[in-house]
Amino acid sequence: MTKNFWGRKWAALPIALVLMCGLLLVSEVAAPDTKLVTASFPQAVSIYEGSDVVIMGVKVGKVASLEPKGDHVDAVIEYESDYKLPKDVKAAIVTPTLVADRFVQLTPAYTGGPTMADGGEIPIERTAVPVELDRIYASLSELTTALGPNGANKNGALSDVLREGADALEGNGKIGNQAIADMSEAAQVLGGNSEQLFSTLSQLSEVTRTLARNDDTTEKFLTDLADVSTQLAGESDELDQALVAIAQAVKVTKSFVENNRDALVGDVKQLNKTLNILAKEKETLGTVIDLAPLGIGNLAESFDPASGSVGFRLQVGPIGSDLSNILCMVVENDQIPGAKEICALFKALLPSGVTSAVGGALTDAAAPTDRDTATGLPIETPTGISGDKAKKPEVEPEVVTEGGIGALSGSLQDLMSGGKK
Repeated sequence: MTKNFWGRKWAALPIALVLMCGLLLVSEVAAPDTKLVTASFPQAVSIYEGSDVVIMGVKVGKVASLEPKGDHVDAVIEYESDYKLPKDVKAAIVTPTLVADRFVQLTPAYTGGPTMADGGEIPIERTAVPVELDRIYASLSELTTALGPNGANKNGALSDVLREGADALEGNGKIGNQAIADMSEAAQVLGGNSEQLFSTLSQLSEVTRTLARNDDTTEKFLTDLADVSTQLAGESDELDQALVAIAQAVKVTKSFVENNRDALVGDVKQLNKTLNILAKEKETLGTVIDLAPLGIGNLAESFDPASGSVGFRLQVGPIGSDLSNILCMVVENDQIPGAKEICALFKALLPSGVTSAVGGALTDAAAPTDRDTATGLPIETPTGISGDKAKKPEVEPEVVTEGGIGALSGSLQDLMSGGKK
């Protein structure tokens, strides 16, 4: 019987070993692979080894260990390897209720991009802890003490403020409600234009930095501006008088314009015609402006101090040879009634060529001669190499044959040709 007992026992031993190996294999296969990450918290109140670690409310691991290190606590978090964490993952200790256990929340959930490596670290800058209830109570106690009879309300000032505030708000609930609604709309508008607002603030910051870099220049500008303001303040009476004078001048000008509106309109029209004529003759006027200084200089050189006379050669050109046409142009430009009949009369009385002799006589009469300063009679000048009097070289004038201002320009050119060029 004993032999049969031990025989059955030894026969069951291999079966037990097989069952144990199967259980170990199943447990090994069922146990998920895990990864570790270390999070540094400023403090870890109510967090223990084994506290839950969740992502968006789903438990993915637990706190493996806690190790205080100076000003922070390192919490080693163990989570399932099936879950990926973003490289910049954050960790926060969450208190769901006043009495429930706290847990560690990992955020945000992984959606793509670089991942946190196994054994990675979450620095204290990317962790957060809840405000402790004791600190809230302490802050409220400090506030009530500061506002109580031993603080701001020692002389009843806070009570007076509250009473006056209540009196001011009494019966104005509708207005207050509208003010709050308007503030809400303003906040929504600011929120909808946050990009523009931030851009404006950024540009304002850049302006401030620029002013800071140019602090000396800005200070000098403000100082100069203050000096100018002081000077203007010291001359306020003179400025007042000047402004009063300007106001009176504007009033007089306005009255003058109102009383002479029609005449001013006519004058402006006539001025417009004159400006149009000048615009058409701009080339001729340019020639006159270019040559007038030379002509005046030649006229000064033509003065003979010995005889007290001015000697020059006057070339009347087309003006002297065709006086009738000149008079006709004057009549036509002034738009005199019956201009054609008057021109015909001028041409009948002053035919072409009649005034040529007049021009020649003027030219000969204007020729310079040497006279005795005592008697005023011409002086005989001996001829010959030694007795010849030096004469200025005669330059053939360039005659401008245009009418009107062009003829005047030609005469000026003839006048200037008698001197130096």
